[in-house]
Amino acid sequence: MKKPLIILTIMLVVTGCTGWQNPLIKQAWQEIDDKPEAARTILAKVHYNSLSESDKAEYGLLSAIVDYETSRKPENDSLISVSITYYNQHGDDWHRGRAYFYRGAVRMFKFGNIPEAVGDFKVAETIAEQSNDEELKSRVYERLFYANFYIGSNTSVIKYARKLLNSSTHLNDSTMMLKSMLMCATAHADMDRMDSAYAYIKKGIKLKKDVDWFQLVDVDANGIRWYLTMAYIRKAQGQYDSAIELAKVGMTDIDQKTRMKSMQLLAELYEQTGDKKQAEETKMQLKEYEDSMKYVKLGMQMIDWQNTFDERQQTQEFYRQTAWMQGVITMIVILAALAIGIGLWLHRRKVRRLSHQLDEDAQSTNELRSKMGLLENRMERISNTLLIGTQMYNQLQQRQCIAEATAKEQQSLVDYFTQLRPKRWQEWQRKYNNLSTAQYIFLIMQDDLHYDDEAIANALNVKRTSVRSMRSRIKSRER
Repeated sequence: MKKPLIILTIMLVVTGCTGWQNPLIKQAWQEIDDKPEAARTILAKVHYNSLSESDKAEYGLLSAIVDYETSRKPENDSLISVSITYYNQHGDDWHRGRAYFYRGAVRMFKFGNIPEAVGDFKVAETIAEQSNDEELKSRVYERLFYANFYIGSNTSVIKYARKLLNSSTHLNDSTMMLKSMLMCATAHADMDRMDSAYAYIKKGIKLKKDVDWFQLVDVDANGIRWYLTMAYIRKAQGQYDSAIELAKVGMTDIDQKTRMKSMQLLAELYEQTGDKKQAEETKMQLKEYEDSMKYVKLGMQMIDWQNTFDERQQTQEFYRQTAWMQGVITMIVILAALAIGIGLWLHRRKVRRLSHQLDEDAQSTNELRSKMGLLENRMERISNTLLIGTQMYNQLQQRQCIAEATAKEQQSLVDYFTQLRPKRWQEWQRKYNNLSTAQYIFLIMQDDLHYDDEAIANALNVKRTSVRSMRSRIKSRER
């Protein structure tokens, strides 16, 4: 299916599902096909924070598509991740599937994060297959093919190449069908299944004999091995000159198997074209290459053997040099055993002398522990009192009601205040005679926190007349 038709389908589905609240987003969708840079400019005019949740999701999806189509690397994938979060809760399969697909594409091709990209592609694959979305399936299968190609998983490469072929057949996309056949052929060739690779090549030839195969190859994604596969295709088509040029490119691959296969194919092509001289030279070159590989392998084996021999000799020499030390070590062990025996005898004598002293010290320690236990209990009670008092004081500072506080909590508040404001507490002791806990709390609110009558009444849950009455009773206790 052609790209304009795909984008038009996207616009129709999105428009029908959401009703488009923001005209700039709608305009960006209209430009994303032929003018992705223009779509980026339009999106730059959108005030993201003023968008609704659904429009923010659309904005994130659009931004990911634009970044992918314009080959630009975004700072991160946070926008499309926001879109995925929204679509997981509110979106349909069409939006969810493409959000996962484009986040995977951004992660794979912009950030090189293949593991997380594959995770996104797998979710998109599940959504596409459950909703039978052929267009999305085709895209996802192609990306998963490349991802597995990068990591060298030939079994998965073949799996997704076949899936892409089936999807392309359903879409009647001849270009993608040819490309998927080339993918299958290359995967089988990498696994040395040349009969299967050739079978896919023949299928491609039957599908379309006159095709510019260079347009089907993404060199950055697939490497020079594609050229070797295409050389086999040209050979099957009888276009030997083109096959020779492609096989020459295959000889530049760093992979040894690919280079040797390219040489073998070149030799066959030269023989079929009647160029016996070039065929012989290529065979000689192949033999020299094979011999050089044998010499390299033999050299590595010799180096490994020499290193093993040297290590063995060094080990034997080490044992010879250290053999005399065994006697010395034995004597040292005997002397050490004697010294340890004498030391133990002396130690036991010392232990017996100290045993009595330890018993006396243990008795003294037990007495001290009892006293410390009493002191710890007292400190714990004081700590609990201060903690409750602190909480009560914080409630008063926040002007909360303490009318429901227990007598213990009220007393804890007064005790905490004595530690917090010792000078003011001493001043009250000199000024007043025998005030109750409630009266001291009244003074804390009035003199320390500067509550007015209304605030005191609210804190104690009483009327203002009761506040004035309490103030009068406190005044009567002045010395």
